[in-house]
Amino acid sequence: MNDILFGNNNGAVIKKLSGRYFKASKSRNIIAIIAIVLTTILFTTIFTLGSGLMDTVHDQNIRKAGGDGQAVLNYISDEVYNDIAGSSLIDRIAYTKAVSYRLQNPGLERWRSDLWYMDDTALEFARYTPTTGRRPEAEHEIIADTKTLDALGVPAQIGETVSLTYEVKGKLYTTDFTLCGFWETDSLSNIGRLVVSKAFVDAHSDILTYTYPVDNDYSGVVSAYVMFRGNGDIEASHGAYLIEPGEKAWSIARRIGQGRQTPVKVTFNNIRTSDRLASRLASRMDFTAGEFEEACRKAAVADTLSPEQIAAQFLPDTYEVYWSATPEELIAKIRKHYSRFWDDARREKARKLGLTPLQVSVLASIVEEESNRRDERPKIARLYLNRLNRGMLLQADPTVKFATGDFEAKRITGAMLKSGSPYNTYRYPGLPPGIIRYPEAATIDAVLNAPEHSYIYMCARPDGSGYHDFTSDYQTHLDNARRFRKAAYGGSKPS
Repeated sequence: MNDILFGNNNGAVIKKLSGRYFKASKSRNIIAIIAIVLTTILFTTIFTLGSGLMDTVHDQNIRKAGGDGQAVLNYISDEVYNDIAGSSLIDRIAYTKAVSYRLQNPGLERWRSDLWYMDDTALEFARYTPTTGRRPEAEHEIIADTKTLDALGVPAQIGETVSLTYEVKGKLYTTDFTLCGFWETDSLSNIGRLVVSKAFVDAHSDILTYTYPVDNDYSGVVSAYVMFRGNGDIEASHGAYLIEPGEKAWSIARRIGQGRQTPVKVTFNNIRTSDRLASRLASRMDFTAGEFEEACRKAAVADTLSPEQIAAQFLPDTYEVYWSATPEELIAKIRKHYSRFWDDARREKARKLGLTPLQVSVLASIVEEESNRRDERPKIARLYLNRLNRGMLLQADPTVKFATGDFEAKRITGAMLKSGSPYNTYRYPGLPPGIIRYPEAATIDAVLNAPEHSYIYMCARPDGSGYHDFTSDYQTHLDNARRFRKAAYGGSKPS
């Protein structure tokens, strides 16, 4: 799907530019989304005061839509870019090309960064122009923001080596770059950026091909930030609009002018923390992660809920909303889905287990972290229920990882077990106060429908299958653990 994100609602601009675009793209059956992201007040104020509005919400939306550009055309090809760039309606246009959205370096699992090429105009619009050093010119020169450098463990010093492992079209590449410039990470940013040279992109044009319409691979896609001539007349048509191939330009302009939006689908799953959830949703919607987190806090206060209680109400699923929906509107929709999910039948099952819906969700989050094997999760759920009923410590390794924030730990060490966090189930009895990931509805049902058995111990199998060996006998459990350690670590115990 090709996204065209417009910040200009001038009828003539839309009619002429969209006409050119769809004429060029019709043979490829490209579908575009046109999103109006600026209002009259925003536009007037920005061009009157410029960068003085960096701390405003309006400016955050501009940054999300490509810096100072009035519009951003996403996921297009070089061919489409070249066609649009020649339009007499455009005053300035910035060119960027995605190299990789999947960087594999340690440290970037907590601070996401992408690898791009950006021309001088793009660096200016996005405010990535190096404050120290210069833009990259040689093939293996690179610039980056300071938070990304810190995550990579690279000192912010010109001449340092930046070794990156990144995925392009399903293949991993490792390249050693030389840092030639950097800039301070902006406080509004929730994502980092590394920028390579045009020489690098040209040298690797054979792998940075445009295949997005076929495989949705971002590597090789072009994004163009646009400034129109005369600034245009901006009207309140804020939203997202699905444009069908062959649709007439006048029809597109009229629909946008009337604000007849097309709903978009927002999906989230496999998320552990609230800040990650906020970033995921903000990346798909017209609000910032900070605005979403603040709306969650206000919703919790309004309904006298703890942060743990409201977090558990976010069930991973696909939600259909308008792109311009406020954080409050999206939160209300998600919570309504949660209320429907917890019907009388499920609440009765929770009551029979002696748990509240929140406690069921907490246990489901632990079960989900323990195993990727969905068919094993009901058995794991019953094991923890057995331990709870016997008054035993849960001693769930995933809770220790959550307590220490070390989600990538391969082994639980003695130092980690000393954590004073209430999420450390090796030290504190019962369930932790909140979820340690956003559990799926299926895992919650696995807890509610956990089959009866007497197991209270489990250990990963030594065959690497991802399954566990279960037992109710402690000595047997020790034997299972010994076999696993021998296969995984040569028999050594964690220090």
